[in-house]
Amino acid sequence: MRAALASDRGFFSTFGAINSDNIAVLEMALARLPADHLDRALVLATLCQELTYGSPLDRRVALADEALAIAGSSGNDAVIVRVLNLLTLPLRVPSLLGQSLTRTADALARAERLGDPVQLFWALGRRASIVACAGDIDEMDRCLERVQSLAGQLDQPGLNWVANYEFAARALLAGDLEQAELLAAKAFDIGTSAGEPTSVYISVRKSSEYQRVAGLSATSLRSLLRPRARIPGSLLSLGI
Repeated sequence: MRAALASDRGFFSTFGAINSDNIAVLEMALARLPADHLDRALVLATLCQELTYGSPLDRRVALADEALAIAGSSGNDAVIVRVLNLLTLPLRVPSLLGQSLTRTADALARAERLGDPVQLFWALGRRASIVACAGDIDEMDRCLERVQSLAGQLDQPGLNWVANYEFAARALLAGDLEQAELLAAKAFDIGTSAGEPTSVYISVRKSSEYQRVAGLSATSLRSLLRPRARIPGSLLSLGI
């Protein structure tokens, strides 16, 4: 079971592709777990997250539904929060935006009650990503401010890496390319020092976003930030 869940760093193990080895381990674990075992909810949610790229949405929804049914029936907030956090990115699609807004609000409320700073960190980051998709930039900023505070308190390289990339994406969304590049470079340095294998991929991905946004006028960027506007996924690719 430990091997099956070891790939969970708060997000998928491989950016932009499916990690076949991890999928095989997770599917093997599922085959051995009873249908109502609480660990099954975490394995299902982790598998769903690993399938964020390159899998049919229907499959991810089915995995998510089973994971939430098991976690919800347990009444265990610690497991429910982890499951909800794991499911946010693989289900972050326009057709499920309303559901994602409800679920991230639920995860955040439960994380607050639990008082687990790591799960609260992830719940805030996930919430920031989803409310930004709904055009609620004020709520996004409130969440990211708390993400920054928690990252400073916890002082874990992995969380500092994630936080800096999230703020780089926020600066990119605001059209502040210089600040975005500085934050992404800082995140890259933190991730590289910590041995984070996906630092290079995200750095390259961010560079392509800088080039894309550089072609937008200030007026165009302001129009994207108008109240309730839907923000294009390319500008919101927090990567995580």
